[in-house]
Amino acid sequence: MVIEIDTRPCCRLHVGMIIALLLPLVMPVVGGICLFAAYRPNRLSHVLLQLTGWSLLALTAWYLAVFVFGIL
Repeated sequence: MVIEIDTRPCCRLHVGMIIALLLPLVMPVVGGICLFAAYRPNRLSHVLLQLTGWSLLALTAWYLAVFVFGIL
């Protein structure tokens, strides 16, 4: 009896790798858009957009620090 091992690359792994590589490129762009859009007259959306924008920029900095320095 022969046992065959499937050696085809896993599609989910490649999708995860693509997302991980694109994440630091997309997060600062979305953060910048949120901060730019925060200059609206509505106070609640202004605060929420600012929090979202700064959070995405902080997440980008953390992501790059982990990538560059290898620390958590």
